[in-house]
Amino acid sequence: MTMQRIYINGRFLTHPVTGVQRYAIEVLRSLDALVGERDAAVEGYEFVVLAPKGELKPIGLRHIPTKQAGRGSGHAWEQLSLPALSADGFLLSLCNTGPMTKRSQAVTMHDAAVYAAPDTYSFAFRAWYKVLQRVLGMNAKGVLTCSAFSRAQLTEHFGVPARKIKTIYHGREHILRIQADETVFERHGLTRPYVLAVSSMSPNKNFASVAKAIELMGDVGFDIVIAGGSSKIFKPAGGRIGGEVKTLGYVTDEELRALYDRASCFVFPFFL
Repeated sequence: MTMQRIYINGRFLTHPVTGVQRYAIEVLRSLDALVGERDAAVEGYEFVVLAPKGELKPIGLRHIPTKQAGRGSGHAWEQLSLPALSADGFLLSLCNTGPMTKRSQAVTMHDAAVYAAPDTYSFAFRAWYKVLQRVLGMNAKGVLTCSAFSRAQLTEHFGVPARKIKTIYHGREHILRIQADETVFERHGLTRPYVLAVSSMSPNKNFASVAKAIELMGDVGFDIVIAGGSSKIFKPAGGRIGGEVKTLGYVTDEELRALYDRASCFVFPFFL
């Protein structure tokens, strides 16, 4: 039987893990498990991860090989080396970007935030993504996204035909496999009940509104705990977040599991 080769764009394995990379890692781990189980869903397909040379984040793949090849890194590797490396197969790009000249490709686009919340991003990042994602939306055979709202945004702002877009909702099961590290509470002085938010400290995550809501309610005995780092692609948020807010910065998966377990509730104050 002839096997169809599917390459996975592994550029994300050179990045720190935020939500976008977490999504890609868990999709790849799930594919790896299906290959190991010889599941009918992957029968007839051969999967290979393509990545730039250099240090990669280990994610424990057992059945899908990783090939490091090509010149350069970052966007240059993705745009110039990856199309040639994947020329004899289909490419799956999971992290908002992919080679613009590759037509035999499916690319995940999580949102159209550079249009919907332009002040969140630096000028250079915004300008590049407006070109990149519009071309990808036109050239790729398929586009994956995470919600009906994002699907509508991609069509409105990037002109991606609705027929090309497949909505695949995010999962949460991976966190249940992780052992909680409860030392996080003592290290950060978390003694009171808290409301948990998890994200980068981007202005469009709207954490200031959560703090304002707590402030308007008075002292209700709750802190707001925000777990997540900042990113150089975002403009600095103006002002300070008020209220009883504790920003923890980047946390490990084990620490995050503990924070989820003990949280009084989880809040996702996204205004985009």
